[in-house]
Amino acid sequence: AAAAAAAPAEKASRSVSSTTSAAAAASAADAADSSAERANAELAEAASNAANANSLAVTTRLAANFAWAADDGSIDGTAAASAKTSSAADKAGERAAAANERLAAAMDNAANANGVMVTQRLAANTAFAADAFTPYDPSPPPPPTP
Repeated sequence: AAAAAAAPAEKASRSVSSTTSAAAAASAADAADSSAERANAELAEAASNAANANSLAVTTRLAANFAWAADDGSIDGTAAASAKTSSAADKAGERAAAANERLAAAMDNAANANGVMVTQRLAANTAFAADAFTPYDPSPPPPPTP
C-alpha cells in the first residue's frame, strides 16, 4: 500500500521537476538572447567604426599621394606638406588596422553569442516540449489507506 501511495507523489515530483527545468532552460535562453543582442550591437558599432576608419585612411592616403605628386620642388613648403600628409595617412592606416582587428573580434564574439543563444533556445524549447507533453497515466488512483 505504501508503494501505491508513493507512485502519485513521485509522478507529481517529476512534473514539478520538469516544469522547473523548463523554466530554468527558458531563463538561460533569455539570458543568452540578451548576450547575443549586446554582441550584435557591439558588432554593429565596430563595423561602423571600422568603415569610418577605413574611409579616413583611404582619403588621407589619397591626399598624401596627391601631395607627393605635386611635390616637384617648385613651391616652398610643398615637401613639408607632403611629408605631413604622408605621416597623417600612415597614422590613419594604423587606426584603420586597429579598427579592423576590433571588428574581427566583435564578429567572433557575435558568432559565439548567437551560437549559444540558438543552442539555449533549442534546449528551452525541448524542455518545454518535454514538460508540455508528459504522457498521461490513465491508471486509477490508489485506494485510500484505512
